[in-house]
Amino acid sequence: GHISPIGLASNIIASFEALVGLMSFALITGLLYGRFSKPESRLKFSTQALVSPYKDITAIMFRIANLQKNQLLDIDAQVVVSMFVWKDDKRVRAFYNLTLERNSVNFFPTSWTVVHPINDESPFFGMDEKAFRETEAELMILFKAYDDKYFQTVHTVYSYTMDELVWGARFKPTLSVEEGWPVMDMATFHAFEKTDLNRPTPLKPSAAGSS
Repeated sequence: GHISPIGLASNIIASFEALVGLMSFALITGLLYGRFSKPESRLKFSTQALVSPYKDITAIMFRIANLQKNQLLDIDAQVVVSMFVWKDDKRVRAFYNLTLERNSVNFFPTSWTVVHPINDESPFFGMDEKAFRETEAELMILFKAYDDKYFQTVHTVYSYTMDELVWGARFKPTLSVEEGWPVMDMATFHAFEKTDLNRPTPLKPSAAGSS
């Protein structure tokens, strides 16, 4: 039969139970919706970053590809390096914003090779492989884009340590043309080949940044 509270105390308890029950369902629904509706960019980064010949100097390079079918627009990449430098006879960790050949693209149909030229403005300028690795540098990447499916901005963070960097190598091509259409072979996305860095830059100590 019907059960109803009788008296002040039982009415207070029943009202509290009803309030907690409704709030619990509302909270769980909000958490589940927020978790599954949050857009995520599924980006594929090359397993290695490379120090490769670039024009008449060298450069640090890595690849990015979009694994989703939805389009990413207004893509922006920022790379920060954390490395040890000598400052006032002390070895301190410094942070630099790396200048990229191109830090943004309008849309992302295939893959993107992000390039940091090692010129006189680079903190790695003039370093050989030994000096390069002694810095114990880590490349930290922030990737930001607009997802046209969810109409929201998405972010991805990635990093490369010295163990994931190959000195003197270049990426193998991934794009080919079949029946007039460009085709990207993901099987060769991480592939690279060794090469000689036969155009070394003049040796020059790296300037120290803020620790």
